[in-house]
Amino acid sequence: MKRDDQGNAIPALIPFIETWKVLEKYYNDGKLKAIGISNFNEKQIQELYDQATVKPQNLQVECHILFPQKELFEFCKKLNITFTAYAPIGSPGRKAIQKGESFVDESPMEHPLTKKLAEKYKKSPAQILIRQLMQRGMSVIPKSTNVNRVKENFDVLDFKFTDEEMAEFDAIKQNTRLFLFDL
Repeated sequence: MKRDDQGNAIPALIPFIETWKVLEKYYNDGKLKAIGISNFNEKQIQELYDQATVKPQNLQVECHILFPQKELFEFCKKLNITFTAYAPIGSPGRKAIQKGESFVDESPMEHPLTKKLAEKYKKSPAQILIRQLMQRGMSVIPKSTNVNRVKENFDVLDFKFTDEEMAEFDAIKQNTRLFLFDL
């Protein structure tokens, strides 16, 4: 990535449709099984969708109980684009990477509802958060370098939240992004 004299990142201003056309070629040649996008908003998705021959098949974005992406999720469903949530547990290790003003000190795993349901279901806060997004119909990609936590993250299919509990998650009015791309 190029940087200016002050060390600030200089974004490459290549229209994303140019990159997409290359991906379409590899997809049509059978070299890619699926193609998708990451960190696109509704306007960008619609612009790509309108120009693409091969429509985007998946969107990957930050999503958790503090940043539920409800409108974007519904928009993707209308376009038949699957939705993958990254940082579904809030990426507790991000403090080691994010420095200074860009760090948002919030934790989905510390939310009172997460803790209450973890106690009720005898699950970890991470398992509660993963299950909630899966129950909404999303794929989730929690990150962990700990083998035991990776295994634990898979153990979320033996319980299900009630409609009332899902409504409690829906009632969280916070809309806090934890990853600020303030390059």
